[in-house]
Amino acid sequence: MPDNTYDVTPLAEPVKKNVDVNAASSVPGSTAAAAEAAQQETEKTEDIEQNRPMAVLAYMGPFVVVPLVFARESAFARFHANQGLLLFLLEFGLWSVNWVLGFLFMPTLARSGFFNALAHLYGFAAGVIWAVFAIMAFIGILHAIAGVDDKLPVIGHFRIVKV
Repeated sequence: MPDNTYDVTPLAEPVKKNVDVNAASSVPGSTAAAAEAAQQETEKTEDIEQNRPMAVLAYMGPFVVVPLVFARESAFARFHANQGLLLFLLEFGLWSVNWVLGFLFMPTLARSGFFNALAHLYGFAAGVIWAVFAIMAFIGILHAIAGVDDKLPVIGHFRIVKV
């Protein structure tokens, strides 16, 4: 009768290297870092595609409130809402100045040639400023449609909304 008993000795466990997952993902060029960067890029692309209309609305005057309320989680919409809010506040400020000056000086314009000339100069300067605001809004809309977050000239470096 054959002997079915075997003398088996287990092999030693392989030595595991102590690998820190966070350390591997922080190394540029590692697979984990590349996968994380690809996932972030995919999320950013999805964010841009979903919130492009909200970003366009941010440059349309009082409609800047829409992305601030309905797209709070979107970094892309918040960026453009910040740019649009800056532009809207400047437009509102110019409108307020125009209204106050028109209310204060309208009665004197009919009687004085000096104030009449001054009003024409101010009107021309205000018209140029309105044109600059319109161009900046158009640039912002083009950036929103293109899906980029480039800052507006001159005012783009200021931040009101947390981006």
